Amino acid sequence: MRLTALALPLSLAACAPQGDAGETQPATTEVQSHVIPLEYRGRWAESVAACLSHNTRRYEISAGTVDREGFHGEVEEVEITGNSATISLTADGAPVDFALSHIDDNTIRARYPGRAPFTLARCR
Repeated sequence: MRLTALALPLSLAACAPQGDAGETQPATTEVQSHVIPLEYRGRWAESVAACLSHNTRRYEISAGTVDREGFHGEVEEVEITGNSATISLTADGAPVDFALSHIDDNTIRARYPGRAPFTLARCR
């Protein structure tokens, strides 16, 4: 009987949140299959000059695709956490994760494998 009484508090302790009382919990994650949210859609570029023509520094982001010169990615899944989105794409049959974080309404921080994070500005 005594062994059973000790096992219950120990099993409940294993389920309790860990960390200091002052720690904040991670942001809630929402998954939306196949749809990039409106605030990330549009024409974005690494510079004002890149907005003017189709090139490798200009990105066209729609509800279901991410395009730039020489790259076309179809959206498989979008995961939203706070002000960031991780877009799982299929490009040329291979998976690619494209991560975006809002800096403000006209600027986002972007990252994908093989490249250091970079800033994109909304083209006008």
